[in-house]
Amino acid sequence: MLKKTIPSFIKNLIIIGLLENATSSAAADDARFVQNELEKTYLVQIINQLDAIQPVIISAQQAQLANKRIQFHYNRYQDNQGKWHEGLLEDMHSIKAGVLEYLHQPTIEPRVVIPLKNDYLNVKPIPIADFNGMPSISSIPSEVVTYDTRGQ
Repeated sequence: MLKKTIPSFIKNLIIIGLLENATSSAAADDARFVQNELEKTYLVQIINQLDAIQPVIISAQQAQLANKRIQFHYNRYQDNQGKWHEGLLEDMHSIKAGVLEYLHQPTIEPRVVIPLKNDYLNVKPIPIADFNGMPSISSIPSEVVTYDTRGQ
């Protein structure tokens, strides 16, 4: 019987390639983590700036003359056609809410897990012959054992 073997230098190359792939993958994961943390830092700074500017906007609103011909809309307002529009403060609240929602989203999207419906403990594998001609159940191909996946 002719036995084919893989030369050891090819095995070493394969192992080195797998290790390099694993380390480069880990390095890429680390870089993504750092980028993600950097983005979060900037987004928190944006929230802090929005919070800091709100009192300035309220002061500017209070300083605005009531009978001015052209008014800056700090709050929600209704136009001549009766349509409502968001003012500056509402827009800032919407932006802040969007940033907070983005920051608080789960890092991994939750998945719906479908529960198993069958009893897999009562499955009896079909014995097949091993190399010595003796029945063996240790090397049963996965195609041989079937499960009823219909609801009970």
